[in-house]
Amino acid sequence: IVDPVDGTTNFVNSSVVHVVSVAALFRGVPVAAAMWIPWPNNDGFLVMHARSGNGTWMDGSHDRVRVHPASDSGAPVPGVLSASPGWLRRMFDVREPLKGNFGENRIGGSACYEQFMVAKGSMQYSITGFARTWDFAAGILLVKEAGGKVLAVNSNRNFEEFGGWGQNYANDPATYGRLRKWRGLLLLGAPATVEFVAANLKPRNSWNAGLLGRVRSAAGRLFPSPRRRPG
Repeated sequence: IVDPVDGTTNFVNSSVVHVVSVAALFRGVPVAAAMWIPWPNNDGFLVMHARSGNGTWMDGSHDRVRVHPASDSGAPVPGVLSASPGWLRRMFDVREPLKGNFGENRIGGSACYEQFMVAKGSMQYSITGFARTWDFAAGILLVKEAGGKVLAVNSNRNFEEFGGWGQNYANDPATYGRLRKWRGLLLLGAPATVEFVAANLKPRNSWNAGLLGRVRSAAGRLFPSPRRRPG
């Protein structure tokens, strides 16, 4: 699955916050991945890559990439970058331990970029989406192989562990259609951090399908979804 430019609006406006993302899936589960981002080094870019069971690495480095270490309690660390959408409180009530304790929140306009930063350890966690399969296929493997954990919001608006799109997978047009149409909201970071954040986000009783549709529509404008064929 290839996302040739994630953060398209950023790219056309000369922002460096954009990503080239590539992932190989086996029966719907990412097994190899790479991301390229612009970076102020001698090369002008960074390439991060991972294979299932073999860790996450930065091209040209002999040191494995690791997610930012969690605090003892799992609570986000003050002064360390994080990412969550501005509409989050429309979908969830924030429990007391998390109130005012989200970390240094930044929103960059690219789901892939946030996942790169989480895997690299520059961001302690990210809540990102609703976005498409190609926005997450590489990032979830990079984060997991860097020692992180990935949760997704299910139909009951609770977070559950997420590893890909292997459920009911078949090598047929119906499966490819589901992959193209899928859209999700993911929470990624160090295991204790994402568990703490997820435990302190309670689905709002006032949430309804109409509002969910509006949020997904708004997310679609942030993360455009041109047609791509899963590879």
